[in-house]
Amino acid sequence: MTNAFQHAGSFEIGDLDVWSFSANAGDAIVLRMGSVGYNPWLRLFGPNGVMVAQAADGSFGVRDTGLQILATNSGTFTVVASSWSQNGTGAYILTLAHVPQPITLSPGDQGGPMSNGFQHAGFLDIGDLDVWSFA
Repeated sequence: MTNAFQHAGSFEIGDLDVWSFSANAGDAIVLRMGSVGYNPWLRLFGPNGVMVAQAADGSFGVRDTGLQILATNSGTFTVVASSWSQNGTGAYILTLAHVPQPITLSPGDQGGPMSNGFQHAGFLDIGDLDVWSFA
């Protein structure tokens, strides 16, 4: 996964999508997943294969979920994206905010370096994170 980029995916019935990224101990990690047709479910596994976090909401009408952690070890992390319900199908957006990695924006998305005294406008789509930075 690329930091701050909107990753698009889609599910068939019974499908799981597996994503990965590298992180170092002490890095801040935020994941957000959204869909218009079902309740998303995120599971995050550390480099040692142990699940370190999960996020889902089975409430009717909830179409976004997110999680945040501080990495305790370095290596490749695995994200398992799926639907909370057995019959969830359709498109989704999955976004990673990974500090301190460089920001790479999807076309038309907002984020990146901020300027002092400037008003930075943004818009959050389902599953989107707008990642900004300043020195």
